[in-house]
Amino acid sequence: MSDYNKRLILRYVKENGYLDREMYQAVLLSLDLKENGISVSMSNAVAYGKHLIGETAKIDVNVYNQLVSLSKNIWRLRNMSTKEEEDELHCPLCHHPVRVMQEHVVCENNLLKNKRSCPFYFPRTFVQHTFNEEEIKLLLEGKVTPVITDFQRKNQTTFQARVYLNKENKLEFYSKKKEQQ
Repeated sequence: MSDYNKRLILRYVKENGYLDREMYQAVLLSLDLKENGISVSMSNAVAYGKHLIGETAKIDVNVYNQLVSLSKNIWRLRNMSTKEEEDELHCPLCHHPVRVMQEHVVCENNLLKNKRSCPFYFPRTFVQHTFNEEEIKLLLEGKVTPVITDFQRKNQTTFQARVYLNKENKLEFYSKKKEQQ
């Protein structure tokens, strides 16, 4: 499971508080195993969850070893430094973390199945230019990007421009004329 998915599950559980500790571990571990191509039943994951909180349970040695290494990753995630959290990009609408995906920049509240409470997203590629982390950070902070030189017209010619997020949170080319209006 990616760190992002782990953070999403952790945040959801912390906000809603409906999974007990045993099931919390079981869900995380079974998802980790599935993504890593390891087949394990939910009952084995639950057994390991019980083991983690001190209850006795029988568990296969191989599954146990795999689960131990995955639980170390989960523990590391739970204890992320505040610097990592400070470096997160935040949504200009709801101030939740923003996820930079391959094709889009999306608010985490837009990704959660039960919430979808924030409509914020924009394409990562705009007029044939893929925004890098620095440009995305500037856009999310309400600033204008530096001059970008590799925008491409339909006739394949390139041009230079600066970009910003307008009041509707849509990408737009920056011009001083618009600023004066």
